[in-house]
Amino acid sequence: MGGRGSSSAGKHGKTGGGIGAGGSNGRGGAFHDKTQQFAGMSLHEFENDIRGRSTEYIGIFDENGKLLVAGTSNSKNHVTLPTLPQGTDYSKLTLTHNHPSGNGRGLGGTFSPADIENHARLGLKQTRAVANGKGEHSYIITTTPGANPDGLKNFAAGAGSAMRNRGNAYVAKVEKKFSANGQKMPLELYNKVYLGSQKKFWTGEAEKNGYQYVTLKKASW
Repeated sequence: MGGRGSSSAGKHGKTGGGIGAGGSNGRGGAFHDKTQQFAGMSLHEFENDIRGRSTEYIGIFDENGKLLVAGTSNSKNHVTLPTLPQGTDYSKLTLTHNHPSGNGRGLGGTFSPADIENHARLGLKQTRAVANGKGEHSYIITTTPGANPDGLKNFAAGAGSAMRNRGNAYVAKVEKKFSANGQKMPLELYNKVYLGSQKKFWTGEAEKNGYQYVTLKKASW
């Protein structure tokens, strides 16, 4: 998103990107408004449209499911957050975006630390990331009553290396078994193991701070 910043990179390349800070010149570059291109789409229609795109797109929906704004920064790894009107109640909004594969990112992957940090910082009702490819799904974090935004935000701000270390540790255990038999771990299995560690990483931290993190098993719906 608007300058997603951090990426959850394993030794085989990036598996997540980040949403940038917001405004027209965030880390993701200038925000290009494409709202009219997606006008009238439901959340699900929008996600299925952007899921397989080669650059990141963002869409923000209100509590009634109406698309407020959508656009892109024409980057594979970031998309800048659009500026919303002053006084906007972010606690009623759902933000969704895609994580493209390619450009060193084997699979789109779950949330980056910057995605989670922005969710807590803005106080959004829900943040979603959709990814494409075998074994890929939709990822959702929802704010629940009694949530601790400062706790989640502060954790996410320094979580990049912890995510990478955890992912690589999981992979190393599986690679060791293949090496013992003189085999090489398949890249597809690497992605599955590495991304699985990321999902567990965010599930535990979200629940600890009063958020719900889920993975939708069906990619297109």
